Order: sequence, then C-alpha cells, then structure tokens
Amino acid sequence: PEVNVSKLKEIAQDYPTLLVPTNLTNGTTKISPGFYRIISAKNKKQQYTINFYQGSNLIGKIPATETQDDYEAETINFAKIIYSNNDKKAKIVYGCLEYNLEADAEAN
Repeated sequence: PEVNVSKLKEIAQDYPTLLVPTNLTNGTTKISPGFYRIISAKNKKQQYTINFYQGSNLIGKIPATETQDDYEAETINFAKIIYSNNDKKAKIVYGCLEYNLEADAEAN
C-alpha cells in the first residue's frame, strides 16, 4: 500500500497533551500540576528541551537527551511521565516523527 505522506505530516503536527499530577523540578525550572501541551525544541548547538505550554504561554523548559527508546508508545507523537524511587524521581518522555527524548526531574 502507498503511504500518504501529507496525512503523516498532518498527524505529526499534533502535539501531545500531558497531565502533570505533581510538581516537577529540574534546576531552576518548576512545573506545577496541570495540563500542558508538550513541544520539543532543538537549538543550534543540537541540544534538546521539552517545553511545557499552557495555551500559548511557555511555562518551562527541561533539558532532554535523544533516545532510541519509544517507551512502547502506541502513537507517533507521545508524552508521558514515568515515576520511580517512591514517586520522587520522574522521567518525562516525548516522541515525535523525527526523534524520541527523555528528561529527568524531581517530583514533589
């Protein structure tokens, strides 16, 4: 079957929404509980961030690293939080058509 590239690009423009149930802290960045639209960014130095938006307002950016792990996501675009260490550590994972990212944060 033929792949509909335009449909794939249209799907890839939809950004995932993530419920953050706890405070997330990474350095000076603090993300409060709430719903966020997650968008990634890559700067000129090839460094990634996972960006948390509410409406058109950028609430915070957390540095991220590229990974080959898709965390068993069922969709092309995804974002989720994986808690560990009795819910004190959080790994934010994000995936899109081009790459998958992961970022660490303290949860409190």
